[in-house]
Amino acid sequence: MRADGQGWSALAEIGRQLQILASAHTGEGAFSVHALRSAMPDVLTLTELINEFLRAKARAGRSERYRRALRYSLVKFAHGRGRLAVTEITVHEIESWLDKMNLQPRTLKGYLGDVRTLFNFGVRRNYLPRNPAAGVESPVCDDAPPSIHAPEQARAVLEFARAYDSDICRALAVRYFAGLRTSEVERIGEESLMPDFVEVSPV
Repeated sequence: MRADGQGWSALAEIGRQLQILASAHTGEGAFSVHALRSAMPDVLTLTELINEFLRAKARAGRSERYRRALRYSLVKFAHGRGRLAVTEITVHEIESWLDKMNLQPRTLKGYLGDVRTLFNFGVRRNYLPRNPAAGVESPVCDDAPPSIHAPEQARAVLEFARAYDSDICRALAVRYFAGLRTSEVERIGEESLMPDFVEVSPV
């Protein structure tokens, strides 16, 4: 725990309860085991919250694809801050994380949605008093109509991609023929590719 105002206040309360405990051993004063335990804060780290969150989603029967998408974005968020207490994560921490990723607004909005869902879970379980991600402004997505490649352009792109990297070619083929966005292609796996359709997990 960092020695900020809230941390020192909690330590002082623990010290007071320990004094009561010492008095109880000498027959002086009153002592409550429950009071001592409740005074000791449970310091839950971001990594621990993410693990508990994902286990809860699994117990609830959420699909593996959905949980994999959550894990992907939350692992990115936890990088470099996984050992922080969840109560230490601030609006500015989340905004800084989003600002450092060079991604399209729609993808950033999906990541922010996953982080909000994580902290809502933490609030419901009383691990933190409020959701820090609720104060982050959602990225504005461009509503301009997408450009459309002519068949000749699509053929040229796919032929170049096939010669350059077969995996890139497959991803582009899914985008062209299934109408998926880049952010959606990033969330699919081999099991998502069905004979007649592609199943994409929600953000």
